[in-house]
Amino acid sequence: MTPHVDRALLPPQLRRLVDVLGVAAATKLLKRRGGTRLVLSRGQREGDLLELLGPAACMALYTAFEGQPVIWLPKADKIVMQARDREIRKLHRQGHSLVSLALQFDLTSRHIQNILSAGPLEPPAQPGLFDDAA
Repeated sequence: MTPHVDRALLPPQLRRLVDVLGVAAATKLLKRRGGTRLVLSRGQREGDLLELLGPAACMALYTAFEGQPVIWLPKADKIVMQARDREIRKLHRQGHSLVSLALQFDLTSRHIQNILSAGPLEPPAQPGLFDDAA
């Protein structure tokens, strides 16, 4: 399952990659190549990038960045942190302690507290078509 990502919290270049590739493919690309530049050449299109992303996502990337021979790929940490923090909040609501969460996610208890106190980053609940707008 692809986690929900709040686009408003992403830097512009990362937001553009997510729009073009989708969350799953963008995360895959950035985990492998994040923090580096990507040369958009025919050789790349037929090589490791094609293998990593698949033909449809690869073509979407080349089309979106047409005319740019090189793009800088941000690190995947913003996407990964959103998913991690959402999982921490969910587990805490289910009764997991700060200590167990800190150990599970290799964070300090204080950092877990900061994540929990930052507020929920859950996707907004979509009201039903016939719900009252109270």
